[in-house]
Amino acid sequence: MTWQPLLTDESRSVALDVVRDVAAALADPPSCWVPPGAKEQYIRMANATLGGGHAGMAVLFGYLALIDPSESSYRAAARSLIGDSVRVAQSDVMGPSLFSGFAGVGWALCKLSGWEVVACDDSAFDAIDDALAIYLDRDPWPFQFDLITGMAGMAVYALNRRSHPLASRCLQLIVRNLESCAVETPDGISWFTRADLLPPDVLRTAPHGYYNLGIAHGVPGILSVLAGIAGAGIEVDRAARLADGAVRWLMASQLESGNFPFMTGPEVQVRPARLAWCYGAPGIATVLHDAGTLLDRPDWRAMAIGIGAWAAEVPAAQSGVVDAGICHGAAGLAHMFNRLYQSSGDERFADAARGWFARVLQYRSEGEGIAGFRAWNPEPNTPEPYLDEPGLILGTAGIGAALAAACTDVAPEWDRMFLMSI
Repeated sequence: MTWQPLLTDESRSVALDVVRDVAAALADPPSCWVPPGAKEQYIRMANATLGGGHAGMAVLFGYLALIDPSESSYRAAARSLIGDSVRVAQSDVMGPSLFSGFAGVGWALCKLSGWEVVACDDSAFDAIDDALAIYLDRDPWPFQFDLITGMAGMAVYALNRRSHPLASRCLQLIVRNLESCAVETPDGISWFTRADLLPPDVLRTAPHGYYNLGIAHGVPGILSVLAGIAGAGIEVDRAARLADGAVRWLMASQLESGNFPFMTGPEVQVRPARLAWCYGAPGIATVLHDAGTLLDRPDWRAMAIGIGAWAAEVPAAQSGVVDAGICHGAAGLAHMFNRLYQSSGDERFADAARGWFARVLQYRSEGEGIAGFRAWNPEPNTPEPYLDEPGLILGTAGIGAALAAACTDVAPEWDRMFLMSI
C-alpha cells in the first residue's frame, strides 16, 4: 500500500487544528527539560538534539512543509531550527549518538536536504561520516549498541547516507561489531548489555547486566538496522544471519500472554512490558513486519501480524499509557498501528490507530504544557512527574508529527529515526 490518510472528515479536521497549534507553539521553540543545575554547555547541546531539541523540531517542520508547501513559515522554521543545531554541533563537543549527538543532527540535516527544505551538498556530511567511521572501528566493541545511544542509532544515520563510501564503511563496521559481541544461544542470537554500561536506576533491577527487549535500548532495534543493512545490499549474508537469529531469540522470549518482557538476564525479574514504542509488543510487531518486508520473510510478517493483533486488543486501561507522546504514550501507539495498517492493509490496525489517536486528543488540556500537552517522565529525581517537553521522542513535536501523518498521503519518513520504518 502507498501511504493514505487514516483520519477523515471531522476527526481529520480536529487533528489538523491541533497540528497547527503545535506548529505555532514550536515556532519560537521552548527549551527542552534538563536536570536542575545543568551546566550551560549541556543545556545548549540538549536543545540542539534530534530526540528532544531543535534538530527534531526542524524535522517536524520539514515534514509539515511537504504536506503544505503553501505555508512558507514551516520551511522557514525548519531552516532556522536546523541551523541552530548545526552551529552547536560544529562548536561544542557532542557525542556520536542519534538521539542526543552529532549523528542525529546530521540525520536531520540529511533528511531535510533530501526533502529539498534546506540546500546543502555532500561536503556538509564529510566530517560526520569520517568521525563515525573512526569511532566505529573498534574490535572488540566496548560501548552501547542500542538505538538511543549506540551503534543502532549510528546505523540509522549511515543508512540514510549508504551510497557514500564512508557511510557504507560505517555499516560494514557495525555488522562486524554486532557479530563480534553477539551471544549465540540455543534459542537464537541476542546481545547482552554489561552492568558497567547501565545507569544506577537500571542496575537496581539488573545488577549484572541484561538482555533488553525494547526498540529503544535492545534487540528489536538491532534487528531493524540489520534488516536495513542487508536490504541495502551491504554484508547481506552476515547481517541476514544475525537478523534471523535475533527474530528466533525474540520469539523464544515471548510470554504466554502474548506480550514481551522489558528485559531478561541474571537476577532480573521478568515482567511484562507496558504497551509502548520503547518496550512491548507493538514496537516488536512494527519492527518485525518491516524487517520481513525488507528481507522477503513472509513468516516474519505473519508473526508480526499476530503480535500486533494481540496488542491492538489490549484495553487502554491495561496499557500503562498515561500521556500522549511517542516514546511511551498514545501517539507512539497510534502511529505504530497506523504503520502496521499501511503496510499490511489489516483493518484491525486502522481501528486501533484511530482509537489511540482519539486518546491523544483526550490527553490535551487547553492552556497547559506546550500546545496543551505535557509529558510523563519516568526518569528518577525529576521535580514532578509531568514536564513541558517540546521534542520528538517525549513531547509535543512527536505528537504533532504523528497526527499530521494520520491526515495526509505524504509518507512519514521521519519515523525512520524510531525504526518504525527503515
